[in-house]
Parts: sequence; C-alpha cells; structure tokens
Amino acid sequence: MEVKLYCYDLTNGMAAMMGPSLLGRPLEAVWHTSIVAFGTEYFYGQGIMTSIPVSSGSLSGFLFFFPFTIFLPPIRAGPTLAPRARL
Repeated sequence: MEVKLYCYDLTNGMAAMMGPSLLGRPLEAVWHTSIVAFGTEYFYGQGIMTSIPVSSGSLSGFLFFFPFTIFLPPIRAGPTLAPRARL
C-alpha cells in the first residue's frame, strides 16, 4: 500500500507575509504534516487522530470547512508492509 506525506501551512500564508516584520527574518510557513495510507489521513493532535485526506480532492467541495488551504504536493514516502488493522 502506497504511503504519502501531506504538508499544510497552518498560517494560510500569513507566516510568509508577517515573518520578516515579526521575526526579523523570512519564514516560509508553519507546517503541519500528516501521513496518508489506506485512504486515511493520520496526524498528531493531542494524540493520534484520523480523517479523510482533504487535499486528495475527495472533499474539494467542502474546503471551506477545512482551515488549511495551502498544501504542498503530496510526497511519496513509499510502500508499507503493515496491514491496515495494525495502523
């Protein structure tokens, strides 16, 4: 099963605009990352959590519910040999 790394900008571009004035140096973004395997997105947020992978386009009509709109293209992490039940 293919595994992908998803990256979202938690600031929706504000870090890039405000970084120089607030920190005195450029800041590309504040990244949130997650792993997608077996059609499920796994991420850490006060424990391991799961969701439908939004940036895959499966919920493209509902992106206004999703607070992160700046995505990097998914990064192929390679295959997993772990069965879905183990995740």
